[in-house]
Amino acid sequence: MHNTPKPQGNATSRFKGVHLTKHGTWRAEIRVSCKPIRLGTFKSETEAAHAYDYAAYYYYGEFAWTNFDRE
Repeated sequence: MHNTPKPQGNATSRFKGVHLTKHGTWRAEIRVSCKPIRLGTFKSETEAAHAYDYAAYYYYGEFAWTNFDRE
């Protein structure tokens, strides 16, 4: 259930696990065993999405649902 596509709706980012902060930076966060793990804040939305992808591969391996294709 945790490894699902990004839900559609009222989101601030087009990427899964990425949110715009009130300070204008982008925060990456992933949930593992129902617990949020903050991955950091980034200047760009794309950098935060790559951080999420890295963590998704780390925690979910080949079953990771990521924002970008594996390169």
